[in-house]
Amino acid sequence: RYLFGMLAGFGMLFVLKKSTSSEEGNAGLGISILDFPVGLGCFVLAYPFIELLNMLGVYAYTQTQDAAPNGMAHPTLERLTNEPENPWVWAIVAGAVIGAPIVEELIFRVFLQGALLKWLKSPWLSIIISSILFAAIHRASQDPVPWHALLPIFAVGLTCGVAYERTKRVGVPIMMHICFNALNVMLALMVSAEASQTGV
Repeated sequence: RYLFGMLAGFGMLFVLKKSTSSEEGNAGLGISILDFPVGLGCFVLAYPFIELLNMLGVYAYTQTQDAAPNGMAHPTLERLTNEPENPWVWAIVAGAVIGAPIVEELIFRVFLQGALLKWLKSPWLSIIISSILFAAIHRASQDPVPWHALLPIFAVGLTCGVAYERTKRVGVPIMMHICFNALNVMLALMVSAEASQTGV
């Protein structure tokens, strides 16, 4: 599924870039090797805000449910920690880390945020609305994330939206999104390794 989405995303990017006239520039579809260090830097700057909203979500869950939430806030991370030796699970994880950011950033930043900007004429409104929808789609998916995880996902959408608006390059939010997903995979593996060592 992620592989197909990634191939479709690259195909859309290629077709749209070719169809965009030179007067319009590249309409935010440009990707350069510099997008990767810029995206990494933007992620480092955005991470405290993302983590703050994550802590707020966990706090709200704990206060309303009288229990701490499950440590794995995404079904893919749960699969990885339950079956770390399964190669198919690793293929799914690779798709989630690389494929999903490409497809989702094309949909939510280039298409949705771009369309909202043309319609509303307000960068902030277009960023906020597309970020809300970005978080909502993660709750409405086949494997929904728990509601407390929607706040950090919204924060990722918001910061990726700001980075896209400022740079007009889709490669920057793609790299930010890849960093976020990769960091979550690393943290899940670390938690899983600690739990197996302590026998929990």
